Amino acid sequence: MSETAPPEAVAQEARGIARDFEAALRDDPGADRRARLAGLRLAAEWIAIVAVTYALVYAVRSVPLKLALLIPWSIYASLALDNITHYANHWPLFRGALANGLWRASGVLVFFNPREIQAIHSDHHRAYSRPDNDERVFGPEQRGEAFWWYLLVESLDGLRVLVPFRAMAAPVLAMGARRPGHLREIRAIRWAFLGWFALLVAADWHDTLFYFVPFVLLVGSFASLVMNLTDHIPGDSRHPFRFATYLDPATRAEELCSAINHQTCATHLTHHLFPRVHWIHLRALQERLLPIYRRNGAPRSLIVNSTLTGNPFALARVLRELARRRFDLA
Repeated sequence: MSETAPPEAVAQEARGIARDFEAALRDDPGADRRARLAGLRLAAEWIAIVAVTYALVYAVRSVPLKLALLIPWSIYASLALDNITHYANHWPLFRGALANGLWRASGVLVFFNPREIQAIHSDHHRAYSRPDNDERVFGPEQRGEAFWWYLLVESLDGLRVLVPFRAMAAPVLAMGARRPGHLREIRAIRWAFLGWFALLVAADWHDTLFYFVPFVLLVGSFASLVMNLTDHIPGDSRHPFRFATYLDPATRAEELCSAINHQTCATHLTHHLFPRVHWIHLRALQERLLPIYRRNGAPRSLIVNSTLTGNPFALARVLRELARRRFDLA
């Protein structure tokens, strides 16, 4: 189909490709088993990341060594935990409700509230599914702000979800109206944050305030913000194939970083377009859609590099590029 074809005609072409792909998956007897095993691997990864994080914060005594390890680890771990939470909210890690509930409760250890994140993320998907989408990750109201100030303010504002007596966002309240049990869980986890933080301070106030707070809470909020920005910048929020970013790894380094990230950043556009397709299949579906993406100028992700492995210098380059490209989002 020509690159000058109307967007709706191109969208229909993409939907046809996706329908054929999903039909083939339904006929694959091993697809469901692979999805279950993938969920278990993410759960094991979650446990390992949380364990290493606590070991670095509270067990390493040498300050230079602790800083040398925590700086890259906190970047990698924050992006990885954000990624796992995102996938688990779309496709539960376990088959049983109890096991999934225990996993969500374990988010208290690293101050993640999966149900609350799910409500906000679902609203984000709904916004970008509308033809008249008006969502902006860096919209007109921020145009007069210094980008670095914006990053600071938004990262700190992201911590509001940790405070039990702060008002909840509209998408959370809307979900609570439909599912009161989810709202009760969100409130309970928020109060659990406060209790767990008090225990950490009581057990070791120094490492909690000087290492856990900056490297788990602040870096976690900041890294999530950066990932959200690079998921849609650069881009055109009203174009069906330019409103989110993607990347087809072209080098071994990009392949490695994308694999570590479970293809999350590299397939964000594909995930938005076809959110029902399980994450383990997104790369294969995207390969079929690449000709369409290329014809329509789909924007490449800025973050599929060693930032995803915790390289602070690569992160600095991403931030500089974001500062330069932030107005590209129409």
